[in-house]
Amino acid sequence: MPVQIKQAEGNKGERVLFTHAASGDTCEVYLFGGTLTSWVAKKEERIFMGGKCVVGGPGSLHGGIPLVFPQFATPKPDEPISGKILPQHGFARNSTFKWLGVVVDNNDEVTGRFSLNESQIPEKFRDPWPFKFQFVYTVTLKAGSLVTSIAVTNTDTQSWKFTTLLHTYFLVPDIAKLAIHGLQGCSYADKTDSSADLKKRDTETITITKENDAVHADVTNNTFVVDFGKGKENGGVKITKEGFKDVVVWNPYKTLSDWNDDEYKKMVCVEVGNVARPVSLAAGETWQAGQILTAL
Repeated sequence: MPVQIKQAEGNKGERVLFTHAASGDTCEVYLFGGTLTSWVAKKEERIFMGGKCVVGGPGSLHGGIPLVFPQFATPKPDEPISGKILPQHGFARNSTFKWLGVVVDNNDEVTGRFSLNESQIPEKFRDPWPFKFQFVYTVTLKAGSLVTSIAVTNTDTQSWKFTTLLHTYFLVPDIAKLAIHGLQGCSYADKTDSSADLKKRDTETITITKENDAVHADVTNNTFVVDFGKGKENGGVKITKEGFKDVVVWNPYKTLSDWNDDEYKKMVCVEVGNVARPVSLAAGETWQAGQILTAL
């Protein structure tokens, strides 16, 4: 079966399992948060999930592909997202999505969709976010690739702003051998540096030897490679962004609460989104963006 809906263990709720019959590739998406927690391509897991991660558990989920909407971080005073401050990374990851079903099922791909609107978000978020919206998340599984895309529609009578991100955690064999290619020449805000000055990538590769938390804004290059150390074409993941403007690179370089000891050495986040400046969406308008992940 190309798609199966299964009850997860404990209180995690339902999850949707995609299978590409020709290649044997699979992916898994939970309705809670619309969170993708697994992508197996070329017989290898590509998505990092900490050893103590629990979908729907207390606190943030440091693993998978959490959906960040409608707020990435605390907005600037002159660029408010809504009337009141929302929690870091917004409410989509703490809401239960609706499974819309399979829209494509053939030898080339399996595609399914998930949706979220204002009636599905937890009550505590409805006061700080008083707007109507439709968020549709589309997942497409092909041989050796995974496409995740979002479409945000303003169904309200007034305009509003948002920031959004695909917070992708990649599983890597050894962070010491990792190299990220494709961001040379980009300007970025270094969130580990108290200075407000922008920096510029002056090297062809990014390596992880300490805490990294960098927001690259207005990135014109649309293709990046997370190189596992075997060469750009022999191991890792190629990322192609479509419609997104920004790229975040993150590794805390320490063990977090839902990780086992030293698991930060097995992960890196390379995240596409629109976070440096909010997107303004007029009533009735739709904004779309996505990413293509290709296993190398």
